[in-house]
This record gives sequence, C-alpha cells and structure tokens, in this order.
Amino acid sequence: MPDNLLTLIDTAINYLNANMPTNNFWGALFDSTIFSTFVGAAISLVITRCTTHWAEKQTEKKQKIEEYEKKLKDFYNPLYFLIVKNTKLYEIFKVDKKYKNKRTLLILLDQKDVLSDADKSILEEIIANNHEILQLINQNAGYIEDDMMDDFVELARHYVLLEKAFQNKLPNLPEYREHTYPRDINTKIKNKVKALRSEIMDTSPKEKKETNESK
Repeated sequence: MPDNLLTLIDTAINYLNANMPTNNFWGALFDSTIFSTFVGAAISLVITRCTTHWAEKQTEKKQKIEEYEKKLKDFYNPLYFLIVKNTKLYEIFKVDKKYKNKRTLLILLDQKDVLSDADKSILEEIIANNHEILQLINQNAGYIEDDMMDDFVELARHYVLLEKAFQNKLPNLPEYREHTYPRDINTKIKNKVKALRSEIMDTSPKEKKETNESK
C-alpha cells in the first residue's frame, strides 16, 4: 500500500478518535464525509499508481524495440546481407571442378598460380565484401554478445589471412592453414537476425502485431 494512502488512513482515524466517542467510532466513520473523502482519495491513488506503472512498462517496451531495431539496422542486417552475398560468390567460384570440396584459404596457399582471371575477379569482390564486414564489426563490436565473440574474432583473423594469401604474402605454414572460414558463423548470424525480429514482434503492442500479421 502506498505511504501516502497509509498517512490518509491514519489522519482520518486520529481525527475520529479525537472527536467521536469510542462506541460510535465505526458508525461515525462510515457516516462521515471523511470516509467518502478517504474512498475517493484511495481510488485516485490506485488509478494513478496503475497508470504510472502502465506508462513505465510502455516506455520500457518502446526502448527495447528501439534497441533491437538499431541492432538490426546498424549491424546484423547489413552483416547478414554481405555474408549471404559472399556465399553466393563462393558458389560461383567453386563451380570449377578443381576447387570442389576445397577450402579457399588452402586453394590460395597451394594453387594460387592456377587461378584464372575470372577466379581472381570473384575473389577480389569477396575480399572487398570482407573489408565491409570488418568495418561493420569494428564499428558495432558492442552489439556482439559474449557467446559469439570468439566466432567474430576467428572470422576477422580468417579474412586477414585470406587477403594475405591472395596477395602471395602468406607463407604456407600449418599454423595458418587451420584458420579456414568458420562456417558455423553463418548459421549463428542468421539465427541472431531471426531472434531480434522475433523479439521486436513479441515486444510490440498487440494492435501493431495484428496489423503486421494481416499484411
């Protein structure tokens, strides 16, 4: 019970104790204007408290939605787009039978001299996309949760080694060969995008969700 409501009750009881005989206390209480005032004030306090609580919850929901939308807009949506774009480019690159079931970093370390101009052109575009991805990661590292931090570190390391290998600046050593593309990160990023969109839908007001579902 709010403190100001308790104070009102104490004031009313003290007043009646001071002005009414003990045997008529409760009758006087219920017949007096003080009781009406007390009931009205109590209802007003309850309504005010409920309204304030509702407003606080709505503000909290709005802030959460804005946070999820910002993560998607600034980081995960453009990141996912570039990851998918690279995946499609790798599919074109791997059409050549001599590259089937081979990791790109190892191809560059073992067979860099056999790359055609078309191969090099595709890899140059992939590396350009990698630069954009690294820039996104650097600018939005605060959005990366702890359980995915190692994945992004490995992704960044792979991109650096891949470019060095493409430029013939990476020696063919075992410690470099183990850092091929971390494929699991594709699924993790995709799931993160889905999770954030789901959070937005679950947190949004009911009428907004119904409008979106009806489209």
